[in-house]
Amino acid sequence: MNKLKQFALFLIAISAAACGTSPTPETENTESKFSQVFLDNIETAIVTMENIQQELRLTGKALCDPDLLVQYIPLVSGVVVSSSFSLGDKVSKGQSIALMRSAELSDLYAEKQNLETEVKILARQLESSQSMYRDNLLSQKELLEDQGRLNQAQAELTKVNNTLALYGNPNDDGTFSIKAPNSGFIISKNMAPGMPVATESGPLFSIADISRVWIVANVYASNLAFVKEGMKAEITTPAYPGVIFHGSIDAIPHIFDPEEHVVKARIIMPNNDFKLKPEMVVDITLKEQQAVKMAAIPSKALLFDNNRYYVVKQVVENFVINEVKLHLQTGNTSYIASGLEEGEEVVVKNNLLMYSKLKE
Repeated sequence: MNKLKQFALFLIAISAAACGTSPTPETENTESKFSQVFLDNIETAIVTMENIQQELRLTGKALCDPDLLVQYIPLVSGVVVSSSFSLGDKVSKGQSIALMRSAELSDLYAEKQNLETEVKILARQLESSQSMYRDNLLSQKELLEDQGRLNQAQAELTKVNNTLALYGNPNDDGTFSIKAPNSGFIISKNMAPGMPVATESGPLFSIADISRVWIVANVYASNLAFVKEGMKAEITTPAYPGVIFHGSIDAIPHIFDPEEHVVKARIIMPNNDFKLKPEMVVDITLKEQQAVKMAAIPSKALLFDNNRYYVVKQVVENFVINEVKLHLQTGNTSYIASGLEEGEEVVVKNNLLMYSKLKE
């Protein structure tokens, strides 16, 4: 009976020893599961400890800077004779871009001619009065009255000339040249030959200097706590794939847009190459770096399965599945709260194929 007990204990010991030396899923040599060609085509990345950088992506568009926008509103009524510009044209300050005829200016020009004649007559009359005054043939009061009439006529003529100068000194038929009040691009045009124009009409055209533009970002109420003035911003647009424009939040209004129900955060951007055009749709990415450090890996290393996150980790010559707890994912970087240590290696290429094979 004792010999049977001893033999049973011996079998148990052998079984325990065998169990203690068998490889676990974490340490099993997995190199044999993959061909050398496959292993040569994988890529790995080192786990690093980095400050958490949060990102917020917003939509928006480019707008003209209101301080660099000029709208031409007619001061007299008339008829458009011709125009020599089109929507989108670049114009220079002082350039003649349209011709207009105004009956008011024709009357004003006639008034100018009458006043010029009157000033000449009164000037000759004053010269005569001064001569008579020196010969004691005219009183000082009469001399001063002649001087006053001349001064009044000259003041009226100056006023008319200043008014006409606003329209580039029109011709006697009332036609005058409309000149560009500023350099820039024509962004709106509301005039055509033969079109009547009234002083209460809206702007005939608008010129914008787009060497500086506003980028307006749509910020929803749920994101207001994240967006702050001075935050760095990266602006991209489908018009220029791969190109990133850099700016920062200049102002955050304290009112919501009543139609879109968003706050329009403003980014003022230099635009000397005119790449950013008014009404162009853009994407804005805001970034904020926190003082907290955490394990960081490329987002492409992360695998999601059965409501959990995993990575394929390389341990010496082996590859193992490693569950991780995701804290935050921003762009191409994922921050891991637990499951990885600094310096460890994770697979970033063909990791899904390795994961599927290791699960078998």
